[in-house]
Amino acid sequence: GTELVPWKGRAGRYANNDLTAAKQLLVDLREGMGRIADRQIERGDNKFDVDKGDDLIVLAIDELPRYTANKELRMMILDILQIIRSLGGMVVATAQRPSGDQVGADIRAQFTHRFCMRVDSSATARMILGEGWPVRPHHIPKGKRGYGYLTTLEGAPRGVRADWMDIEQI
Repeated sequence: GTELVPWKGRAGRYANNDLTAAKQLLVDLREGMGRIADRQIERGDNKFDVDKGDDLIVLAIDELPRYTANKELRMMILDILQIIRSLGGMVVATAQRPSGDQVGADIRAQFTHRFCMRVDSSATARMILGEGWPVRPHHIPKGKRGYGYLTTLEGAPRGVRADWMDIEQI
C-alpha cells in the first residue's frame, strides 16, 4: 500500500513492501523494547515515562496480512503485540480484508481497539468487530468517508466519524 508514504519523512524507520527491511525493522524494534523493559526493571517500576528516557514506540503496519502471511514475520509481530502495550507503545495496523487465515484470532485478540469502516459483508464486519453486535458496517453508504464503528475491550461497538483528509492535506 501507499497510504503511509506521506508519513515516511516523519517516521524513525520505514519499510514499504520490503519484507527483508520489515524483518530488520521488527528485530530492531524488539531490541529497543528490551532496552525499555530493562530500564523499567532498573527503576523498579513498570510505567512508561518519557521523562525517564523511555522512547515512545508506534508501529504502523499498512496491510497487515501482507506481513502475517510470512510465518517468521507473523511470529515476530505477535511477539511485539503481546509486549508493546506494557512498555507504553502501540501498534496501528490496517487491512483491506482481514481474513481469518492471514490475520488469525491470536493476532486480532491483541488489538484492544478495532475500527471498522464500510465493508462489503456482515462476515467481514464480524471478523473485525467480533460476534454478536447489532451493527452493520456493510450498510454504511459509499460516500460517508470516515464513518465506521469503534470497539474496545470495554464494550459494544459505537458509531463514530473520523476526520477524513485527502493525501494533499497530509
